[in-house]
Amino acid sequence: MSEFKELEKLKKELENYADRSSQIRILAEYLLEHLKATTISKSKSSHEVFKAYKDLYDSNPEFIPIIPENTFIVSLSKVSSEQGTKINCPGRRQGYYLEQLVQTIEKIEEETKKETEVKEKAVEEDSKSKSLIQEKSLYPILKSWLFEKDYDRVADVSNLKSNGKWGNPDLVGLKIEDIYGRPEVEITTIEVKLTEDNWEQWIFESIAHTRFSNRSYFAFLYPENLFNKLDSTDIKLYAEHFNVGVLIIEIEGQEYLKIKSKDPVDLNEEKLRIIEYHQAPYNQTHIKFRKKFLKALDILELNKLYRFGEELD
Repeated sequence: MSEFKELEKLKKELENYADRSSQIRILAEYLLEHLKATTISKSKSSHEVFKAYKDLYDSNPEFIPIIPENTFIVSLSKVSSEQGTKINCPGRRQGYYLEQLVQTIEKIEEETKKETEVKEKAVEEDSKSKSLIQEKSLYPILKSWLFEKDYDRVADVSNLKSNGKWGNPDLVGLKIEDIYGRPEVEITTIEVKLTEDNWEQWIFESIAHTRFSNRSYFAFLYPENLFNKLDSTDIKLYAEHFNVGVLIIEIEGQEYLKIKSKDPVDLNEEKLRIIEYHQAPYNQTHIKFRKKFLKALDILELNKLYRFGEELD
């Protein structure tokens, strides 16, 4: 595309947005592209981006908006944490660059939304023969995380159906302390999803578990270099408000794209890392809900309690 056509395209995009934040996003994406800041190693400082903006304005004052330097820099920082932009900033004073992974993710999400229910069902059936990654593939690393947190008994209870709607978590960890000859049990549950897709819906499964779980977590895979994008969502706000925790299983960007595209991927557990994005607070639970859950697990008897699930070897 010629420079003239690129400027015409930029002009039209700017005309579609009156708010300053959107204008700065459009300008910064254009400038970073021309500065060839397309990888983290080629990132540009906010002052370098603003200088490029000033040069662009001086050449095209008829349609480039006037933006003070401080406003430009502050807005650029805010925009870079939004999920709908390619602009990324890995950390303070590490500069800005265009993260192509974001654009690829958005394209995949658009394609996924267009799929019909019939196609989705066909993919689900076909996944068995293709050995696509499933939520259960993430259980081993999450079990290890629970043991690292000093849980005495850990179990996969994803097949549990006897505790009613949204009462059956994927994983359970128990801390058992004997006080005056009686066991005190702390229950932690984890609800696992492959990705953050539709988190506004699925996090409520974890929230529902707080009626019987002292600590309830929502866990999913997410690319390691885009953690700052999560900060622009309300997921942490939901977690704080509803007293649940969020676990992020850190994954390499290309593997994440394969999972989003429903392509086969061979996960190496040794390369995965769990980040406690938001720590689950301790919840006081009602004794009746706790008893119902422990009964569903069939561990109301002491001998069954100490044989529940697995213990650390």
